[in-house]
Amino acid sequence: MHPRTSLPVERLDLPLPSGGTARRTLEVPSRRAILRELELPGTVRWGAIPEPPPFLPLSAPLAELLEGGILRGRVWEIVGPGRTSFLYAVLAEVTGRGEFAALLDFPHAFDPPSAVRAGIELATLLWVRPPSWREGLRCAEQILSTRGFALVTLDVEGAPPGRLQMPSLWARLARAALRSATALAVLTPRRSVGSFAALVVEMERTATVWCTHGPGLFGGFDARGRLVRSKLGPPGRWRDFAFRWVDAEVGRASHAGCLSLRSRPASGRRAAG
Repeated sequence: MHPRTSLPVERLDLPLPSGGTARRTLEVPSRRAILRELELPGTVRWGAIPEPPPFLPLSAPLAELLEGGILRGRVWEIVGPGRTSFLYAVLAEVTGRGEFAALLDFPHAFDPPSAVRAGIELATLLWVRPPSWREGLRCAEQILSTRGFALVTLDVEGAPPGRLQMPSLWARLARAALRSATALAVLTPRRSVGSFAALVVEMERTATVWCTHGPGLFGGFDARGRLVRSKLGPPGRWRDFAFRWVDAEVGRASHAGCLSLRSRPASGRRAAG
């Protein structure tokens, strides 16, 4: 410890002991200066920081498909057509609560206007377009190490052949996610993460929706999804979803969000073409 010297002071705004809304201002030794003098090992901070819930809170449609939610600190994988729209729905809920999320956009396919229509708050979304595969992985590890994000997503479509089938890659990212208590989502055309994925969601499109108002206006699509792998329980059943960017009845952009859970049982229909 350094030789004792007079410490700088700081002002603290505190409630009165009698309670109520009245407050008082006190001059106290600088907390930062005290920590510098103590030179304590490990992580040292003033006050208690509440632990986040183990699961990312999600609305009923998403939580039902994921059998409760997304576990922080674990890797989960979304595969098949419709995976991007499903991720947008999750990102909309995470960023809408004011939590930070990050998207590493390897194929350079992220479209901000579509994200806004899906309900994503761009102010709390860190969007990274890596210049290369190697730099993108370095970015992912750096972001995970900050411990400030609830959800980090990797869209790895178009990755160099063979790079996704590297257990050492997923082991490294899984350890980084666990250390930071950050949920790590991986979007892939087909399953690639293997046993390092705590959850695997499989999506498939079932129908394309066109607006009745105006010629040839794409309104969205129907899809179904299921939980095909879970380390927390048995796989789930198929559930139907409707992804909408335009109100099919009036031809206007829909502001009600991009995801809704259908009430009818999942069907086996597939989109033509």
